[in-house]
Amino acid sequence: MLDGKMNMFGQTKQIWLAKVRVLGDGWRGTDEFDTEKIMKNKGYWTLLGFLLIVFGFTAIVLQLVGVSWYFLAFLEWGGRLFAFVAKLVMVIAGVLIVVLGGTDWERERRESTEEEGK
Repeated sequence: MLDGKMNMFGQTKQIWLAKVRVLGDGWRGTDEFDTEKIMKNKGYWTLLGFLLIVFGFTAIVLQLVGVSWYFLAFLEWGGRLFAFVAKLVMVIAGVLIVVLGGTDWERERRESTEEEGK
């Protein structure tokens, strides 16, 4: 949903489903990091991470044999080194997504504020 808003300078800016405010001529977001939205999709993030790990790792193993996944064949256009690094990045990104997706951010925030209080 696009919504046009007029600022104090008479300029119309388009807003897409976001709470924003105009400070001078620049835009700043007013929403903070919302952990509830991430926690609702925790399973999807974990699935995405595991898929990246599995497809990245198997693509590396298949590259050693001389074969590749059909949908990852475009990575070979940049050369074998680029393809290997991209597949390695897939695995590392998958691990990061699984770890960050499985983190209880509310508990981490509570524990960090307790440690600051001591």
